[in-house]
Amino acid sequence: MKTEIAKLLSKAHDCLEDARFGLTYKRYMVAVNRAYYAMFDAC
Repeated sequence: MKTEIAKLLSKAHDCLEDARFGLTYKRYMVAVNRAYYAMFDAC
């Protein structure tokens, strides 16, 4: 169980990094999408 949680949190972290990347390049729809999936994976 803990392994699954760690994997999901890692995936959420990756999505959050992608969201920050999108913001840097003013790709707002990408940023919103990746932020959504970061929250989805973290829950």
